[in-house]
Amino acid sequence: MAVPLDLETYLDAASAIIDLPIAPDYRAEVLANLQRTAAIAAAVLEFPLADEEAEAASVFCPGETE
Repeated sequence: MAVPLDLETYLDAASAIIDLPIAPDYRAEVLANLQRTAAIAAAVLEFPLADEEAEAASVFCPGETE
């Protein structure tokens, strides 16, 4: 179940925590970026996890030999 996001409250809290004031001229653009980031994160979180039958791919490490 998705949790509703209050990005304006998040922006105010996050910018206060790191002491980074957001100028009013940039607030709309920062909020738009947070909305895009939330949409991307939602898409990633909806991706199904691998089932128990799946195997991880091997990792290529140049220069290493077995």
